Amino acid sequence: FTSSDRAYNARGRAEKMRDVAAAMATVGAPRSNQQSVWANVAATASRARVHSPTAAMSDVYEQQRPNIDHHIARLAPQPTQAGAIFVVDGRIVGLDLFDAPDTYAQLAPKLVRSYAIDAVGAAPDRRDGEFREARELLRAVQNGPMQRFPAVGLGEDWRMEGGTVRSAALVHNNNAVHVCAFVS
Repeated sequence: FTSSDRAYNARGRAEKMRDVAAAMATVGAPRSNQQSVWANVAATASRARVHSPTAAMSDVYEQQRPNIDHHIARLAPQPTQAGAIFVVDGRIVGLDLFDAPDTYAQLAPKLVRSYAIDAVGAAPDRRDGEFREARELLRAVQNGPMQRFPAVGLGEDWRMEGGTVRSAALVHNNNAVHVCAFVS
């Protein structure tokens, strides 16, 4: 078994996070909505003007590879960097934070791909992102109402939904191993 060099696009990850959180709260199991996944793949392909005979997200990534590779090169992780807040066309759309810089360095290209594919075909909004917005996002993640669930593996799965921010964290031994958040 090997891992793919790309993750599900950020917009799709956000929708899936919403669906899984709702399922965990209602039926106690992490389930996603497959119809939502396919709708997201179709919308992403349409925005990127990519035709895929099999409706595969991999076709979108392959046809947009030069554009995405440009972002990966420009956003190479720094030696002590353990995460990033991602901005698309001047708007904060999400964050991914890890407990160690090595983990982020290994996953950064995959994460950058997931956000970059959402930028393809987006209508530019070139306003400057503000540090105030980043602080507000971090405060919302830290102070939002949390629900805790057993994780699929070790630790706990913490979920938060509040206002325009939805986040999740894998917590093991009181240490957040991975925190991700999306802004709608």
